[in-house]
Amino acid sequence: PPCPIAGFLVPVAMLIGYYIVKAEPAVQVLNKQVADVTGGSISEKTMMTGLSIGMALSLGFSLFRVITGLPLMAFLL
Repeated sequence: PPCPIAGFLVPVAMLIGYYIVKAEPAVQVLNKQVADVTGGSISEKTMMTGLSIGMALSLGFSLFRVITGLPLMAFLL
């Protein structure tokens, strides 16, 4: 059975992942470069939000997989 504290760990990991991307200076530079190259059609805010949410989901799914022991193929399908 999964760890009883899993309901707490997964959301905390997701929050940490979200804010790690928000605080990373290299990601901020990347966002500015993408906004410049695309002429603003992909805004810095949109890019930052997408990257942050992507990282949060990745960490959430990864930790959930580790806690439950589900095989990777279950997530890929």
